[in-house]
Amino acid sequence: MIRTVSLPFRSLGVLFSTPSLWLTILIPVLVLLFLALLAFIALMIFAFKPQALAIKSVLPDSDILDTLAWIVAFLLVVLETGIVLLILSLGLQRSQDRVFDTILKSKCPYLFQSNNSASAMDLIPSKATLWNSFISIIVLILTLPINLIPVAGQGVYVLINGYRQGRVIHTRYFELKGWDKTTSDQFMNNNSADYLSFGIMKTLLEMIPVVNFLGLYVSAIAAALFAADLEEKMANSNHISVITLAP
Repeated sequence: MIRTVSLPFRSLGVLFSTPSLWLTILIPVLVLLFLALLAFIALMIFAFKPQALAIKSVLPDSDILDTLAWIVAFLLVVLETGIVLLILSLGLQRSQDRVFDTILKSKCPYLFQSNNSASAMDLIPSKATLWNSFISIIVLILTLPINLIPVAGQGVYVLINGYRQGRVIHTRYFELKGWDKTTSDQFMNNNSADYLSFGIMKTLLEMIPVVNFLGLYVSAIAAALFAADLEEKMANSNHISVITLAP
C-alpha cells in the first residue's frame, strides 16, 4: 500500500544516504538559495507593506482583521518568492531530471534498457517537461490573488495547484514507459487521489520559506520513489486500469 504523504520523509532519507546526488544538487541549490534570498528581501521591502494595506482596505475595521491582513501579506511574499524560485528552476530542469533518473534507475533499471532514446541520462529536458513546468508556473501566478481571501484562499490555492502539480509530476516517467497522452491520462484518472495528494504535498513544500529551494529536488526524488512504487504495484496487476493506490 502506497501512502504519498510519507514520500517527502522517504525522499530525505534517500537524499542523505546517496552521496552521489550531493554534487548534482549542491551548486544549483546554493544558487537558488542566494537568488531566493534576494527575491524575498526585495519583496519584503517593496511589496509587503503595499499588499497589507491593500488587504486592509477591503476588510472591515478591526484590530484582529488588521493583524490578519499583515499575516496574509507576509504569506503572499512567501508565495511570490516561491514563484520566482520556480521560474528560475526552469533553468535547472535538467539537474532535476538527472536526480529523478538516478533514483528511478536504481529501483527500476529495466525502464532505462527498453527505451534508449528516452532513457539517456544526459538528454536535454523534453518539450513536454518544459511546457508542463511553464504552464504550472502560469497557473501559480494566475491563482496567486486567491490568497487575498484569508484562510479559505490559501486552501483553494493549494488544491488548485496541487491538482495541476499532480498531473505533471510523471511526465518523465510516462516518457520512459512509452505511454501516449491517452494512456497516461487514463492511468492518472484511475489513481487520481494519489496524484492529487502528491501534488498537494509538492505545492506545500514549495510554499515553505528556505525549505522550498531544496523542495524542488526532494520532490524529484519523491516522484521517482512514487513511480517505483507504482511499478511494484503494477507487477501484481494484469492491467493499469485496475491499479488503485492508497492516499
